[in-house]
This record gives sequence, C-alpha cells and structure tokens, in this order.
Amino acid sequence: MKNKENFVLDLKDTLRSVLVAIISALLFVLIFALILRWASLPDTVITPVNYVIKFLSLLLGIMIGFKHRKNDILKGAIVGLTFMLLSWLIFTAMDGFKSVNFRPLDLVFLTLGGGIIGVIKVNLKGLKRGRAQETA
Repeated sequence: MKNKENFVLDLKDTLRSVLVAIISALLFVLIFALILRWASLPDTVITPVNYVIKFLSLLLGIMIGFKHRKNDILKGAIVGLTFMLLSWLIFTAMDGFKSVNFRPLDLVFLTLGGGIIGVIKVNLKGLKRGRAQETA
C-alpha cells in the first residue's frame, strides 16, 4: 500500500514538473521572440539562448513541481527526458514539422540535468528543514 501511495506522489511530482517546465519554456520562447523582433540581435545568439531557455525551464519545473522527497534523481531524470521529448514535439509541431532537428545531446544533457537538479532540489528542502529545526 505504501509503495502505491509513493508511486502516485512521484507521478504527481513528475507530471507537475513537466507541465511547469513546458509552460515556462513556451513563455520564455515567446519573450525571446519578441526581443528578437524588436532588437537587432545576430542569429548566432539564438542557439545559446535556446539552451538557456531549456535549462531554466527544466530548473523551474523541478523546483516548483517536486513536493515529495523520494526518488529525486530518478524523478528528475524522467522529468528531463519527458520535457525534452514533449518540448521537441511541441516546437516542431508549431513549425509545421518543416525543420525536424532532433539533437541527441539535448536528450542526454536534459536527462542528466534533470537528475542533478532533482538531487539539488531535495537537498535544498533538507537544508531548509534543518535550519527550521535549529531555530525552534
């Protein structure tokens, strides 16, 4: 029974994190598109900013989405992998499937990054609890 409850909590964390990451990626891309339209930035800026947007979106998704303190590295890796695949599908569909650019490095780095961010998030929660107990 306990395993089923933990699975449901982990699934909720994962889905919440992916949803927040996708929404934040869409917002960041919209803001960046507006900046590109009004500012005269060179095309070489697009790729690095794209990576920053992906990382920040994943970071926000995990930091906001994780509530349950179990399976941190696994949940983070699953969030990174799912976010990468869903964001690739969404942005490719928005382009009308004209330029299908699947980057295997994105798959590797976002999956590893998600695991690392998951560990950091859970440890930050532990630090906050430790400080609260020290002051009490």
